[in-house]
This record gives sequence, C-alpha cells and structure tokens, in this order.
Amino acid sequence: MAAPNDTYEIEGVSFWVVLDFVIPNIKTTRDYVALIKRMRCDLGIQIGNMTMVRPVDENDKRTFYGIKFQNDGEDLYVAYRRKDLYLNGFLTVEKKEGEEKETKQWLELKETKEQTENTIPGSKLINMTMDYRDMGSGKTTLGAQDALAKCVTSSIGVKADQLNYRKHEEVARHLMTLVTTTSVALQFNHVTDFMGTLFTEYPYSMSAPSWLRNLVLVWGTLSKLALKYKDAANDSEVKELSKIAAIVVYDLKENKEVVIKTVGDVKSALGMLMYAEVGEDKTEGGTGESSGTKKQMELGAIAVLPELLNQSLDIESSSHIQDYWP
Repeated sequence: MAAPNDTYEIEGVSFWVVLDFVIPNIKTTRDYVALIKRMRCDLGIQIGNMTMVRPVDENDKRTFYGIKFQNDGEDLYVAYRRKDLYLNGFLTVEKKEGEEKETKQWLELKETKEQTENTIPGSKLINMTMDYRDMGSGKTTLGAQDALAKCVTSSIGVKADQLNYRKHEEVARHLMTLVTTTSVALQFNHVTDFMGTLFTEYPYSMSAPSWLRNLVLVWGTLSKLALKYKDAANDSEVKELSKIAAIVVYDLKENKEVVIKTVGDVKSALGMLMYAEVGEDKTEGGTGESSGTKKQMELGAIAVLPELLNQSLDIESSSHIQDYWP
C-alpha cells in the first residue's frame, strides 16, 4: 500500500493512495468497522475535532483514490473520484486463449450520458453513468451481458465456463455491494456501523432503514453546516437545523434515536471524507450571509442513492461473497 501523499501508479493512472480491502479478513461487525477506521487513518484523516469538510487541492493531479479488493489471490482495482468518492471505474484483466500476456484496461463510467472524453488516462468509456440509480438497476448489477457485470467478473478472473448464469449474477451483485457501500461507509460513521452488522456468521436479509436512507440524502446540508461551524464548540447549537425537518439517526451502540441538533451531532453523523471546493470571500469586510457573502460550494453527490443502498442491503450478508468468488 502506498503511503498518503505518495504517487501510486496502476496501469498509467496516478492515485493519491491505494487501500487494501482483504475480504476473507472481514468476518464480524468489529472487523468491518476496524477496517473502515484503518482506511480513514491511511487516508490521513483522524477522528476528533478536525474539519469534516476539506478543500480539494486543484493543483494535485492525483484525483483518484484506489481500493484493491482482494480474495484468495484475486484482485479487483477500483478507482473512486477523490473530491466526492464517486465510483469512477474498474481495472479489467483479460487473458486470451493461447496467449501468455494479460491485457489490462480501465473501464470508466460516464459522469453524464453526453460525456465523450475520459478522465481516467487510457480508459475506455462504457455506456453507463455514475448515477447510482442506473447502477442500482437489476439489469446493471445482475445482467450477464451488461458492461458493468462483465467488468466486475472479468476483473476477478471469472470465465463464462466456470460459473453458471446464476452464480455469475451472485458474484457481480455481492461484489457490487462491497464496492458501492465502501465509499459511503468511509463518509458516514452511522453507515459504517450499520454495514458492519451485515458481516455475521449467520446470513440474513435486511433493508436499509428510512433514517439511514435519509442521512444519505441530507449529507450535502450537513457538510455545509460542518464547514460553516468548523471552529465552533461541539455543544454549540446549529440554528439552521431548527428551521428544517428533524434529521434523526439511530445510535446502534446506545440503541436509541438521536435528533441532530449540535455541532457535535453533525460531526458524529458525518464521516471523515467530506470534500468541498470553497471560493474566496470577495465581499469587503463581510463574513456572514447577512453581509452578502457568497461562498461557492461544489459538493459532489453521495456515492450511493437510497434505491441502491436499499437494494444492495436487501440480500444475504455481503461477507458471503467468499462463497461465490472463485
């Protein structure tokens, strides 16, 4: 693993850091939560009173995080956009019959359907957007002929004659659950805790609760507030929250609902990887909204929509990908 701030290159793409996700090591809730916390530390982010929303250095060309999903000698490299942790692409590996040399190719998801230029150097654009409604559809994660399913299975060395159709679907779906929810778990403490409950020796099915899906939707609001109140004490009241519908989270450790009211509550709800691009304050002598200050924020959307989160979790425990990955 490359240390943060070192350049880590994979097939012509420079990564800010590449993290390891070793699937067989994740057997319990504690294992999963510990892994996510370790990833945050590897990214140079510490838990505490540090600012949750961090500016992206536009001069830094290493615009991707990488995660290497590993299982029994097979690796899947995934590129996430650094500024908002959108899933950006996969590295596929193909070895043609009769040839010794492997062919490696980055497959890139489009930001919009109209996109024609790639952002991952040397990648091949596939006809699918980063919109996770698209990725969460059945034809995407389960269709054997779909580009993304092909990408996932080819990346881990699955051949058509090795798996029957149903097994092919299960590999793609279970792996996509891990891939898509890892970035969200890095961003939200509550998602980390909830996802950890899926890693158990007794598989069961469950759907993401409404409070968790709502947290995913309101992350932009919470991010702006975290940035605005970054120097305030944790017990300071966030006045803006009293003017909108209550944002409720469920504390799995305390086994109770918590209404987000204070700066500390906001920080607790958010994880460590919220990014924003904030323009300079051009208003002379102005520091607040009432003085006419306009700070331009560009907040990327969260890397999972409720539909995908709900669908992804409404299956057997993700830990059982080990049963399907050859």
